[in-house]
Amino acid sequence: MNELDMVGSHQLLHEKLAYLLEQKILDEELVSGELLPSERDLAEQYGLSRSVVRDALRILMARGLVTVRQGYGTVVTADQRKPYAQSLGLLLRRGNYSKLDIIEVRRILEVEVCALAAERLTPSAEAALTEALRTYEHAMQTGDSETAGRAHLQFHGLILQATRNQVLIDFLDPFVAFSVPSLLPLQDPNEVSEEEQHWADFRRHQDILDALRSRDPERARAAMREHMRFPEARVHRDLKGLQS
Repeated sequence: MNELDMVGSHQLLHEKLAYLLEQKILDEELVSGELLPSERDLAEQYGLSRSVVRDALRILMARGLVTVRQGYGTVVTADQRKPYAQSLGLLLRRGNYSKLDIIEVRRILEVEVCALAAERLTPSAEAALTEALRTYEHAMQTGDSETAGRAHLQFHGLILQATRNQVLIDFLDPFVAFSVPSLLPLQDPNEVSEEEQHWADFRRHQDILDALRSRDPERARAAMREHMRFPEARVHRDLKGLQS
């Protein structure tokens, strides 16, 4: 029996072949760096046309499982994290999610991420966070909003890195990269001016860094929860305004 016959009958031929090769890669029958058989050999092996094989390989390439090396052939990739991050980033941008959806997920995730980072903070991670916050402050003082935004994003990314949990980092880094800039305007609605809003947000980041330096998970949770309280309150207030 052809191996393709064991794959779901509802799938098209190129989807069946893509699934079969994907399972071989995930099961490490095909290992990182290994050269796949040529299109012609795959077509002969599975009794398919070369166009079907090409379509299957395109699926694997889109999933980051294989790459084409010019003049060499199709090889199994060593690291599939980048395509995942790109796919998740695209989903977040095209998924038409509400700001409330985003802020709720951020609150749930970042509070616990901050607590874990406090437990595992190394001197080098602390130094990097301190430098990011220093850059953030200097940019605020000079009115450089672009640099301030980058430093803000870097600060949150460094907290995630400080957990030293690679699964968390891989799964959440695309979300942080998307959600932090998308919610930058949502500051404390009780502040008087835009400048005061941004400085109040900066001070909350200082509180987070102080909590991380204390290596106290509960204090870190509280600091991040307090930071997230303001944009969430603003989103709820705006929603009520739209409904009234």
